[in-house]
Amino acid sequence: LHLDRYMPATPIRVLLEINGKELTKVLKHTQLNSLREHLKRSSRFAIVKKIKPQLEKLIQQSESIAMERALPLVEAAREEMERELGEELERLRYLKTKNNTVRDSEIAFFESRITQANDYFAHATPELQAIRVIVNTYQP
Repeated sequence: LHLDRYMPATPIRVLLEINGKELTKVLKHTQLNSLREHLKRSSRFAIVKKIKPQLEKLIQQSESIAMERALPLVEAAREEMERELGEELERLRYLKTKNNTVRDSEIAFFESRITQANDYFAHATPELQAIRVIVNTYQP
């Protein structure tokens, strides 16, 4: 169906504190990168192991936030598909009234594509691609 022409992969960034407070709009990606410092591998694994239950809850929370943010993107892509394929379907229907060589199977093909694409868009969900754990070691 080549649905990626209507909805290319689009990153949805979600930034949460350990308590679940959302900071996506407060801290930009570039700001976080400028503040980073190296942490030993052994320390990284120990920290992640210690906060694993909290991370699992945060992942669930971030997935629901990402789903909310994805809905308008999916709807816009669905509308674009409906417009484009609908125009082609209407063109074929009009041509059929003027030209008997347009087959019913050609019209059915586009009707089927629209139905299949709508089904895929109805079930579209964000896909988790990466997790970044940020450890705040700042002590005033």
